[in-house]
Amino acid sequence: MREVHAKINIDKKSPIWKSYVDYVNEIVLEGISQAVQTALKHLNEQIDPAHIKKHELTPIFEVKLELNGTQVCFDPPILQVNTPNTVSVFNAVLGWINDFFQYSFFI
Repeated sequence: MREVHAKINIDKKSPIWKSYVDYVNEIVLEGISQAVQTALKHLNEQIDPAHIKKHELTPIFEVKLELNGTQVCFDPPILQVNTPNTVSVFNAVLGWINDFFQYSFFI
């Protein structure tokens, strides 16, 4: 925006300039929104068992169930919320979702 403003040399308080900034911001916000929605939709498809089976896809997770005496253990763990650096299915998916929402911070 600075380059455009410098080239056309218009008052930043001008209604025309404000309309232009609003117009460009709307385009950028719509693009970010579409990118996040597309990424979330794709992730949802990749973890949906029916979609995986229908399209004969390879699952993005393979979780092993182990029986240790009376305990049932999953490898990798399904849920370990309180330990952010631990590899778990939940933490991996949450990390991807957070990455999708980071799109807006790069602009």
